[in-house]
Amino acid sequence: CRSNSCVGWDDPPLVKLNPATGERISTWGSGLMAFPHGLHVDRQGNVWTADVGRADAPGGHLVRKFSNSGELLMTIGHSGTAGDDPGFLREPTDVAVARDGTIFITEGHIKNGPNSRISKYSEDGTFINHLGSTGQGHLQLSAPHAIAIDTEGRLVIAARDNNRRMIWETD
Repeated sequence: CRSNSCVGWDDPPLVKLNPATGERISTWGSGLMAFPHGLHVDRQGNVWTADVGRADAPGGHLVRKFSNSGELLMTIGHSGTAGDDPGFLREPTDVAVARDGTIFITEGHIKNGPNSRISKYSEDGTFINHLGSTGQGHLQLSAPHAIAIDTEGRLVIAARDNNRRMIWETD
């Protein structure tokens, strides 16, 4: 349901497949997600999802951590409520987890929308700080859509509306 919305969708949005055969092993997430956007699997095999949300549906504005069997382990953000205060998310688009467990979340799905940024959280989900700001200038973001961590531990960020990738230190 990534292309539009999971609202009203009966099938679970997360499907675990056997890598050798493509056979469905398990599914989960039914009724949890409004507009899933990003997916990350951490070094322990946990599955992280970023849910942008929708104005006309509950849920969204959340990042969720699941075990590889589908058990919900952590939620960051407040369901259905976008916000700029610590602990709230605004249209999270992707998530990446560093080797030390630090969580990085790209926020801001709308071009030049409020607070395109990266939010940084500790391993236990405690807010640390926001990185970047909205715009087209140096170190600014507009609708950051993807984040990864390279082999040197740096953030690789794809800012969709700025048509660029940026490499940042984690601070």
